[in-house]
Amino acid sequence: MNLKSIIQITLRIFILTFHLSAQDNTNNLNVEQYSISTDRPSASYASTITPKGIFITELGYFNQLTHYDNQLKTSDQTLPNFMFRHGIHEHFELRLGTDYYQNTIKSGPITTKTSGFNPLNVGLKLHVHDEKGAIPQTTFLGQLQLAEVASSNFKRDRNQAFFRFILQNTLSEKIFVLYNLGMNFNNFDNQYIYTLMLGLVPINNLTLFLENFGIKSSELSGMDNYAHIGAVYVIQKRYQLDATLGYLITQNKEWNANNSLFFQLGFSTYLRFCK
Repeated sequence: MNLKSIIQITLRIFILTFHLSAQDNTNNLNVEQYSISTDRPSASYASTITPKGIFITELGYFNQLTHYDNQLKTSDQTLPNFMFRHGIHEHFELRLGTDYYQNTIKSGPITTKTSGFNPLNVGLKLHVHDEKGAIPQTTFLGQLQLAEVASSNFKRDRNQAFFRFILQNTLSEKIFVLYNLGMNFNNFDNQYIYTLMLGLVPINNLTLFLENFGIKSSELSGMDNYAHIGAVYVIQKRYQLDATLGYLITQNKEWNANNSLFFQLGFSTYLRFCK
């Protein structure tokens, strides 16, 4: 599938979504009873499931700037990155997402750019267990990256997959802990993933968080560990704005980056399917 085909598919999804929204009947689902909850912008996926009949659109911009000791500089951007989430049952949702990726490498006077759509992701998020005392709310997420559904220069040799176990403990009305454990199955190696996030809700509709997350490659020594802070603000229960800022704490020995910073901005909303 070429870039033109990917863009056409994306546009058709948007058109279908807005068409269904236009036919929406307020008697089918009371929007006032649902406040949007997304997987953005933390590395920790949320433990919530998209309610049945709701279609969430998550859009974002991401940029990671890395400097190396040999004066090499890189910029990894996605604009947009998007995820579509459709609740088809009270206990699970279907997911579809990808991003338009651009890599820029600067080495002295030479600048090299590569851009295109990354492979399409399809997945399932499944509710496992409600929070009960010390037992966390538990959700399972599995996604498959389709190797051939991408721009020509970003196609993979084979399909790739990842999974996450998502757990959350509520410490009080305003404080919660969210953590993920999982693996990425890539072309060349497997990666072990952890995330740990402390969330604070100082006022209604605003969430602040501090997060640490890491990636351990099965083929490389050491671990990449990151820390970042972020904020999420919900408007009228239906629109979400988010922003994060983070940096690399430690790295595997083969990377040799001097420093690496990243930031992202996002907007999300949801629509309703008619019955």
